[in-house]
Amino acid sequence: MWLWKLKMFLNIGWEKILVYNTRTMHTFINKVILESMKKKAEHAARGEKMVTCDLVTLFMEKRLMQTEDMQIVNSDITIMRDMVMTFVFAGKDSTAHSMGWFIVNMNRYPEVLRKIRKEMNEKLPGLLSGKIKENIRLHPSTGFIVREAMQNTTLVDGTFDEKGQTLMVSSYCNARNKQTWDEDTLDFKPERMMDEITGNLRVFSPYIFSGFGSGQHVCIGQKFAMMQIKLAMATLFSKFDIKTVEEDPWKFTYEFSLTIPVKGPLNVKVTPLTISSLKSQEEQALDD
Repeated sequence: MWLWKLKMFLNIGWEKILVYNTRTMHTFINKVILESMKKKAEHAARGEKMVTCDLVTLFMEKRLMQTEDMQIVNSDITIMRDMVMTFVFAGKDSTAHSMGWFIVNMNRYPEVLRKIRKEMNEKLPGLLSGKIKENIRLHPSTGFIVREAMQNTTLVDGTFDEKGQTLMVSSYCNARNKQTWDEDTLDFKPERMMDEITGNLRVFSPYIFSGFGSGQHVCIGQKFAMMQIKLAMATLFSKFDIKTVEEDPWKFTYEFSLTIPVKGPLNVKVTPLTISSLKSQEEQALDD
């Protein structure tokens, strides 16, 4: 601990590199924000409304409606910069890890993949979203959520938490809680994400489905991430057959770090999807 603080104070070693990289990233993002603000100001001066809106523009419009003097202050720019940083870092890693585990699960559950391909020929949005959310439930990008108690409080089980105490919730364990997800909690079962009556996606409390975090700090890019994963996976699996080089996909496990991606290289064999290959898979399914 003391060595890290000393390096930070003297601005040497990795701390010096961190400061330089952070400053470079902040300079770039601030430039993007200022350019977006300039474009909006130019359109406003001409009495025009911007046809396309980016994240910065949407934030500015909402913020201006909340302020009496209709002014953007420095703290607002800092918030916007942090939001962009969240999209850059959290959006990249979490989406990539989710797609990696999705490929593994499609090799583990070929019958689910057949349903996806059938659905894509009929209607794209429905069950594919359920399968992706079930994939995120079983394999959340981050294994835990950390929060700090803002005041003295007592949990429902009688545990007392003092103000300032750090609390950790395991997303991985929460997704395997049989009281929440029934006895088949370890199974990849996309149907649990769908409403049996309407056929629409079920809406869960973020404290139950915690793949994107929960509370005020829930992931701001969850809809963006879902859209990315759906587009990427639908495009790939509709045109290619993706098989893991490892013959037994159940041998894949986790690489535990701040995030929990697939351990080791996820080597796959990609072949163009043809009518004959689809028929072969259907015949194999009937034999099974």
